[in-house]
Parts: sequence; C-alpha cells; structure tokens
Amino acid sequence: MTAQDPTAIPGQVDLEPGSPEPVADADPTARTARLARGTRPMTDAERQQRQAAQSCSLPDKEEATTGCSQALHFTVFFDGTGNNRDAELAKGESERALSNIARLYSARIDGRPNVVSTYIAGVGTPCPEVGDTGGMLGLAIGKGGRERIDYALEELNMKIQQQPASMRIVILNVAVFGFSRGAAQARGFVRDLVALCKRQPDGTWLYRDRTPIRIGFVGLYDTVVSVWPSLVHAAVNAGNGHNGWGEGMRIPPMVVQSVHMTAAHELRGQFPLDSTRDDARYPDNTQEIWYPGVHSDVGGGYDPQHQGRQNSIARFALNEMYDIALAGGVLLNPLTRLPSPVRAEFDKTDPELQAVYNAYLQAVRIKRGRMEDVQAAHMELLHRWLKVRVARGDKLPSMQRLAQRQQQLEEEVKTLRREKMRLRDPYGNDYAASSMTSEEIAEWNRASDALSARSDALGEVKKQRKGLASETDTLVGKMVALRRKRERGKTLTLAERTMLDAWDNKTLLPEAVETFFDGYGHDSISHWFIGNLAQWRVLYFGDTKYKPGEVVEGATAPQEQTEPA
Repeated sequence: MTAQDPTAIPGQVDLEPGSPEPVADADPTARTARLARGTRPMTDAERQQRQAAQSCSLPDKEEATTGCSQALHFTVFFDGTGNNRDAELAKGESERALSNIARLYSARIDGRPNVVSTYIAGVGTPCPEVGDTGGMLGLAIGKGGRERIDYALEELNMKIQQQPASMRIVILNVAVFGFSRGAAQARGFVRDLVALCKRQPDGTWLYRDRTPIRIGFVGLYDTVVSVWPSLVHAAVNAGNGHNGWGEGMRIPPMVVQSVHMTAAHELRGQFPLDSTRDDARYPDNTQEIWYPGVHSDVGGGYDPQHQGRQNSIARFALNEMYDIALAGGVLLNPLTRLPSPVRAEFDKTDPELQAVYNAYLQAVRIKRGRMEDVQAAHMELLHRWLKVRVARGDKLPSMQRLAQRQQQLEEEVKTLRREKMRLRDPYGNDYAASSMTSEEIAEWNRASDALSARSDALGEVKKQRKGLASETDTLVGKMVALRRKRERGKTLTLAERTMLDAWDNKTLLPEAVETFFDGYGHDSISHWFIGNLAQWRVLYFGDTKYKPGEVVEGATAPQEQTEPA
C-alpha cells in the first residue's frame, strides 16, 4: 500500500515542474497545503518559526518594522565567477551584463534594521570587502572564495551583535542565493553555518547555542565548483575540483527549501555541474530544474549583443527564482515597486521571446526524469541545431548581425581616431601639458577613453566571429570522426550515439526553435580556451561522478528515488 502524503489536498492536481502557481482545484477549506517542491517536512516548532519569520513579509505595511522587531532576516547574494554588479552598473544600459544574482539583489527590501542583505562580487573580480583585487587566479582556480564565505559568516554574526540589547531575536531567518562558483560559495556558506548550529529536541536549531535560526531558502544557479589550490593542481584536475572551500557541497538537512536551476546546453569541461542530487537520490529539501541555454543563459551575465544574440532568456530562470523565493518567505520587493531599469531586467513579455522559448520546450523529447536522460534529450536537440549552424555558416542571422556590428564599430573607431588626432596630445612630450588648459587635457582624455572603449568592443566582436567560425569547423571534424568510428563497428558511447542520431535526423527543426538557438541561446565553447561542441558536461551527484562521454550505450544508471523538475 502506498503511504499517504500528509500534505495532500483533496482534488489536488499537480502543475508542471517548477510552477510557482497555486495548486489547481485545491480544496479552499483544507487546513494544510502541499509543500512546495524542494521543501522538506517541518516539525510543529519549525512551522511556528516559519510563521514568525514571515509575519513581516508584506512590505507595504507601515507597522512591519515594529511588528517584526524580533525577527532578523539575513540574505546573502553570491555572484558568479567574473560577475560584478558595481562594474556592470558603471556601464551604459546597452552594454550591461548583469547576472541574475545582481538582478535579484536589486529587488531586495532595504532600509529596515531587521532586514539585512549582503551582495558579494564574484571571484576573479574586485571585492574590497575581503581585500580581493580580482584577477586570473580567481577566474581559473576560484581564489578568493574562502574569504567571501568567511565574510558572509562574519557579517551574519556582526548583525546579530548589532541588534539592540533590549531586542530578543525570536528567529534568525537566513536565505542565500548564488550563481556558478557563487552557487558553490552559497553551498559552502550553508555548510559552515550549519556547523555553528545545534539541533534542539523539538526539531528547531540554535546558532552558537543562543539564537534561534532557520535556513529557510537556498536559491542556486548552475553550481560550478572547480576549486584548486594552484594552477598546477588545476592542470591535472586534482580532487576533481572539490578542494579546500569547494569540499562538501551537499545540501544539509537543516535547509528547509532549495531550488537549483541548471544549464542544459553548457559543455565546457572546466564547468562541471554539481547537482543537488546525492548519488541516486534527491533529498526532500531539494528541487532541480533544467533550463535551455548555457551557463550564463541561466544565471545571466551576457551583454545584450554578445554573439549577435539577445541576453533575455535568462529572465525565465530569474522570474521563476524570484517567484519561488518570494513564496518561500524571502523578503523581496514587488516587481511593480522596482525602478523601471530594474523592472526591465525582469521583463519576459516580448512575444517572440515567449514564442521561441515555448517552442523549444515543446520540441525537447524528455522534460523531466533522470538527470542523465534529460541531459541527453537536450543534447539531441542542440545537435540538431548545430547541424543547421554548420550548413548555413555566415548566412545565419546571428553571424550577419555580428558582421554588421563589426562594420559599425570600425566606422566608429575611424571617426574617434580622426577626432583624437585633431586634438593636442598633453602627453606627447614633457612640456605639452604645461601649455594646455585643464579643459583641453580633459577633452583629450575623454577622446582617448572613448577610442579605447570602442577599439576594445571591436576586438571583442572580431574574437566572437572568429571563435564561432573556428568552433563550427572543429565540430565538423569531430562528427566526421564519429561517423568513421561507427562505420568501423566500434562501440559507441551514449553521447556519441545521441549526437549521430541527431545529425542523421532528417526532420527539420521548427523555425521557432532555430530562432531560439540563433537569436537567444549562446555558445560558451567558442570563447573558451579548451573543449569542443561534441563534448558533454560532467555531472557530480555528491561523490558520484557521471561522465556521459564514457557511458557505453545501453548502460543502466542508478535510479533516483525522486525525479527532478
């Protein structure tokens, strides 16, 4: 006999995976509701804590601050590798490459002593709070991640200490978000925070033996660990990239709810995915959702013109994370209250964007189930597109847009160079500046900066065109080699068979699916220093490593107890 779900509602109909909408056909008189996906069951005492934490979750009430003076909300936003909100906001709106972590941080509730939000810039970028100037080691081996985790823990402790002595904290409500290595830092932060907590007989937890605490929500985008102590260790993939602060990435049972949004088309070998699945099982406080696109199509971080494609498909994962987090008790402002530039970053109402996104979702063969199978289904559709990309080459609209962008930038650079040449150079000799006014020097500096910026943009577009063309040529060679392997009767892996079947498939892709790939879905391999489009991403399930490129066709993988969304 099947055990009855204690959270079931009479007449309930489950919606699609990841849907934040209310349960359909639910009994409005029911006293309990089905737990949101990725939420573990709570004890009665924990439910009371959740109620206390959410008692000030309506930001439109003036009395909220006083009414919640005994609930302290602490939310951390760990940005991804190479992502820095301050650096992007310093650019013009048409050039900004904000991540979804930066966008969610912009939706935070501010200005209340009991509601604290901390943003931490991604490794590889300047983070003055931890004394990190950024640089290559942060990008390559995750240097600076440990310091960022420690900073978040110190901030939490400091905020507790800063509360007035007269205020008794009835609940410390913690939420954390992260993308890429920032998602790994979020998981490391939770790991280290749990180590400072002790479970009580009623199922609740105390922080440092004195403060009631709950980790109510963990929101992750495409976790990549890839942490090594040195470049030498990285070169041999020591410890599979799970070293130092990158060890112990499981979601602890103390976490009430977590959601992990993963990139179905990411292929880079240095970007393996750390699933929230543990071996063959999903803990009941986890939910995992596949999204079409590469790493930064899900977590955000592309500028609006990168590779001749728009950066707007990241808004689907952004909005769903916002909705799930809000429903899970994270204090965020209503979108209608956000400044228009921030609200625009959430806008997914463009008809073409919605049409091509939905067309892709309809076309993918498997939408949920074993992660290995879902990955293969997305790879099959990707390779059907890559066959089109190879056939059309420079005639693709994205390549034509890049060519037009290059021509436009070349004209701008010529114009700026002529304008600069008409100005006196204050640095031409030792005495030039002394005979010039401050306005003349400032004008020359402005012209020089503008020329440098446009020249850099031109170089980037040329690099993108070259990278895309080169990677397409490499892919052709890989597929030719695969066909020869099949003709010789060699054993094929599951990945190899899936790719060959996709290239042999004569059914045309729907036009909207082609537009999805060419107009919105990026190619992360083309701007990377190693790898190719015939390589599949490695997945980690706790200590279990899954390499699709080594799985023989027909091999049976372990079945997880619950399905990811």
